[in-house]
Amino acid sequence: MAYQLHRQLLELSDDCVKQLDLDGRIRSVNEPGLRLLGASAAELEGRSWEVLWPIAGRPAVQRACAAARQGQATRFIGETIQGERRRWWTVFTGPLRDEHGTVVGIGAVSRDISDRLQFEDAMDMLNARLQHRLDRAERSVRTGDEHAAALEAALDAATEAVEEGHAAQSSLREKLDLAEVARLAAEQIALQTQKSAAVGQMVAGLAHDFNNNLQTIMTALETLAASPLEMTAQQARYFSFAEQAARLASVNVRRLLAFSRSHPYAPEHRDLGALLDEVLPLIIGTLGSRFTVQAVRSDAALPVFADPHAFHQALMNLAMNARDACGGAGRIALRTGREVIPVDGADEGAHPDYVYVELSDDGDGMSEDVLARVFEPFFTTKAAGKGTGLGLAQVLGFAQQAGGTSRILSEVGAGTTVRLVFPRAHAATTA
Repeated sequence: MAYQLHRQLLELSDDCVKQLDLDGRIRSVNEPGLRLLGASAAELEGRSWEVLWPIAGRPAVQRACAAARQGQATRFIGETIQGERRRWWTVFTGPLRDEHGTVVGIGAVSRDISDRLQFEDAMDMLNARLQHRLDRAERSVRTGDEHAAALEAALDAATEAVEEGHAAQSSLREKLDLAEVARLAAEQIALQTQKSAAVGQMVAGLAHDFNNNLQTIMTALETLAASPLEMTAQQARYFSFAEQAARLASVNVRRLLAFSRSHPYAPEHRDLGALLDEVLPLIIGTLGSRFTVQAVRSDAALPVFADPHAFHQALMNLAMNARDACGGAGRIALRTGREVIPVDGADEGAHPDYVYVELSDDGDGMSEDVLARVFEPFFTTKAAGKGTGLGLAQVLGFAQQAGGTSRILSEVGAGTTVRLVFPRAHAATTA
């Protein structure tokens, strides 16, 4: 009876489970393993396990069998070729003992990881393409800034020369054509405006292009989720990997669209606590198990008039910055509340009424020099390729669009707190 239950348990596994003798010959293979190998039990039993692997992979098999005969468990990753198909496996081996503890055989469990590796390679390629395009956009912006600085320096030099000429010849001051100077300055302003517009259009185009590809992936995932067919445990894991990667890619697209202002600003009357509850699961899932996330909500209603999509994106940006500041593990706290900002000369009860949401971390904190520049577009303290410098600029832009502002408290070694402050709305809110 126990043997039959053991055999049934092996048939439930998606892995290829093999029992070998001490010489490495196959004694039995479970049914899922036979399907994976594309062979029958009669074709495999009695054959050396080693000959199923290409020549380059056989030393790893030999070492694993030798370790098992010595009573040791091992793990290795190998590649097989079946016809035109290449497969990658994670292989676990170990000793099989009798009731006296004597090693009488070898157990081997092979798990097919080919689909996961192919998926990871595809996502790496997508991310590399997006990063390459972002790098090109940043280089275009830097080049434009350098040209603008050169033009400004030339204008300063010309102005200084004119002033020196005024000191030498007072009549030159009377003949200076101030209209021409104004025209040159206006041309420089127009040139800078055109440059900014071109960068915004470029970023918007890149974001929409990537979003079209992302929507295809999301539609495929939604179709799989709605399918009546049951997934195996392995398929469910791969589906979870794909869904998480698609969500992270969607966050990057929303950042780009917000920076290029391609996403229309659509404010609604909402409660601040409800907005926090909507985005909190995404923050927790994105940060991962190495972070402790605490949310403290005010008992009072906190009505605001803001774009829910922009609010979610702003909090996600703050959470990503906090994750990086903490080095991949730490504590994150989110709070909501109400504050009154006093105004000199105003009667009691007439001071502006505001609500806020803030995010605190226990990371490295920031120096005063960094704090002075954190809201500048493209300013970042991260290594090359690790950040675009748009996150906090977007957060401040959203707060100002909603009629509020953003404040930061930080000290080196003492963590950082970012507070988003909004005018308290007086119309009815919806959850």
